[in-house]
Amino acid sequence: MSFGADSPVVAAGKFGLLAKGLAGLEKEVLLQGGLIVKRSVQAQLVAAGAGSGRLRGVGKKGAKVGVRVDPLGRAVLVRATGPVHLLESNTRAHRIPKDSRASTWVISIPGVGVRAFANVKGTKGKHPWAKGVVTAAPMVGKANQVALTKTLGAVFR
Repeated sequence: MSFGADSPVVAAGKFGLLAKGLAGLEKEVLLQGGLIVKRSVQAQLVAAGAGSGRLRGVGKKGAKVGVRVDPLGRAVLVRATGPVHLLESNTRAHRIPKDSRASTWVISIPGVGVRAFANVKGTKGKHPWAKGVVTAAPMVGKANQVALTKTLGAVFR
């Protein structure tokens, strides 16, 4: 293995710099990968119908949905916030009954009127989380490659 005109002392110094560079690189690459996944999943949430970051028809102002990235030492946790499961998963048809504890509780269905129960047809999930993670996987690998190449280039110029 040849280092050109570099002496063994210079080569040892470069390997020391490489070790320091790789230590910082791990944290940077993890966070960068987490942010790539976050952006990809957020784009899929927009495509699935949560463009404003809120789900219509859930609560008074719409339920806030999003993605969060938390560094955990030598790992990064990327997780959904809010009721993303309503977009992600399929739901079966079901009946929402009158609440037996409150004798005056009824359901007001727009365009239909007041009822003692509501029938829900069920929904087909749009799977924004799964699609976002699959879309982000090759981009994370490419970002890792670019960061490593940049670090190696800075040490062995």
